Amino acid sequence: MDIKKTIPYRLLRQIYFIAKGVLAQKSASEEEYNQENIKDRESNTFYNPITDSAINDFKNQNGIFNDFSLAESSVRAFLSHLLVQNKSSYHICEFGGGQSTIFWNILSNYVGIKITTYEHDPEWAKYLQERIINKNIFIKHCVLMQVDDDARENMFLNPNESIQIWDSYKHDISLEQFKNPTLKGAFYNLEVEDFPSINIDAIVLDGPHGNGRSMCFPIFFKHIKPGTLILVDDYHHYPFLDDLGRLFKFTILEERRYLHSNKGWVVIQVIAKISVENG
Repeated sequence: MDIKKTIPYRLLRQIYFIAKGVLAQKSASEEEYNQENIKDRESNTFYNPITDSAINDFKNQNGIFNDFSLAESSVRAFLSHLLVQNKSSYHICEFGGGQSTIFWNILSNYVGIKITTYEHDPEWAKYLQERIINKNIFIKHCVLMQVDDDARENMFLNPNESIQIWDSYKHDISLEQFKNPTLKGAFYNLEVEDFPSINIDAIVLDGPHGNGRSMCFPIFFKHIKPGTLILVDDYHHYPFLDDLGRLFKFTILEERRYLHSNKGWVVIQVIAKISVENG
């Protein structure tokens, strides 16, 4: 018997080359990020002492920037436009907790910040809550709920009533669906007390999966003001910018796409709200 013609051999061979390809892509993407950081440092792009010190501390504590978290350059770009405002404190709303939340905790040693993080995964939310003991960082565990396409569209057409529309049409989704990368119309199930009571200076939009990430714009329509900075991770996966443009005029401050991974990011500043009549 020719072992090379057997099904187990062929299957193992396929697994080998798939794994080899994945590892090669991972290695290539890591090298691309490393080269990007070197180039940015040499050109002094996005670098300031506060961000640099916080990132060094983060890495020394085994913090990670990679394909499954925010890119280091996106954090640097975001903070380069935020910290230049020279405020005594900044309020950031983060959608999708993770390594970035741990980084904000370290950054709080260098600058006044208040972080509100919304996370749907109960285990990950619990991990963050146990690890981050900081009176200025709030980890809010919010399950995901879902609306159909018609309700989602209605929220964009009537942003001032978007929360009422959301509450009327939202429905449960299974826990298994939480990790579905193509999940449609899902967002964090916020209660009244979960909305910020102070002005938002910036938003980090790194969740949830699928096109529901855009629903931050109508749901937080009343909280997003001219001047608000928004960092959108993987902004090219869905028409997030088109959705934002339905409700707000904005300018793109920085953006990047990567060759060896399906990542990209954009830093935006809101200029003005678009009137509902024009929406």
